[in-house]
Amino acid sequence: MNREADIFLPAEKGYVVLDVESQGYVRFCPIEISAVRFAPDGQCLDAYSSLVRPRVARVSRYVSDLTGITTDMVRRAPLPREVIGSLRDFIGDSVIVGHAVAENDLPIIDHFCQELYHARLENVYVDTFYWAQALFPALGTGHYNLKALAEHFVIDAQTFHRAEADCRTTARLYQILHDAAQRLPDAERIQVLHDFAHKNDPKKPIRKSAKGTAKKTSGNVIDYNSLPVFEAGDEKAAVIHLWHARKQICAEVRFAGSVPDAADKFMDRHRECLWQAYLPNLRVADNISLPVLTQLWKILRAQGCRLYRRSDVRFEGLEAHEAKKEGAAKNRSCRRKRKTEPSIAACTGSD
Repeated sequence: MNREADIFLPAEKGYVVLDVESQGYVRFCPIEISAVRFAPDGQCLDAYSSLVRPRVARVSRYVSDLTGITTDMVRRAPLPREVIGSLRDFIGDSVIVGHAVAENDLPIIDHFCQELYHARLENVYVDTFYWAQALFPALGTGHYNLKALAEHFVIDAQTFHRAEADCRTTARLYQILHDAAQRLPDAERIQVLHDFAHKNDPKKPIRKSAKGTAKKTSGNVIDYNSLPVFEAGDEKAAVIHLWHARKQICAEVRFAGSVPDAADKFMDRHRECLWQAYLPNLRVADNISLPVLTQLWKILRAQGCRLYRRSDVRFEGLEAHEAKKEGAAKNRSCRRKRKTEPSIAACTGSD
């Protein structure tokens, strides 16, 4: 079984970036496999790449349009057993880096290792998909595929959905994520590594409130309305005020003393929130997301700040945000169920 490592390990030992293009509708059916070896500083050292003859008669039109790989290209390609043997020799015991590698690439390689060699692929791996979400949560759902991240970080990619090109793009993405993790303040880096170490822990149970409605106990949901209202005299105070504007959540953070360096650096990294420093001790965001607010919350507490609300007015935006997502998911489920259930008339027919 593969063991997942943190973002810092490959940069210490060097690594191999792995990517597999496959015939999507058939399980364990690769059509191209590539691996590129990099030194700890990101310098390319060697590469292995090969088309693979699939166990289907033809490559689907969708896959050909997506990858540019056609049936003619793979008809005389090496069989999986030939490619997997060379790949195992190339990778050796190196750390593997890949984008969504645990979900897409490693299971395919591991399947053939067990089938051909009766041994599992035991290499340690790092998944850039996870670390992109962990380090840049404000990008939002749908912005963590390799192409979207390459565009966001201005990575000059030759093409997408070709194995070797994706390996090189993933390597550049890894370096960017590693550098971002290195720049984190100590308290925030510890928190990120703690979250990684416990990401597969069982989720906390959902308990019921006095009214009988389900209430999440996870620490990721900010209980803003439980904060005490600020009263002058606390030099460690960080007074938070939230409000709605143009269907967005805005945030104001006013510090009784100076702004902690960790908080300023965090805000500088999340410029998509449009942070502004109107006063030396005042920071305002015109469009903040729940994940960013959650991280800021943790950073302020780690820096010894005591959190307050500015006024006694409740803010329902965070709870409404979670309820809206749950309601939308429930509506989609109901619509799918109605589409799949046959009508009474269709079931009974006419005699």
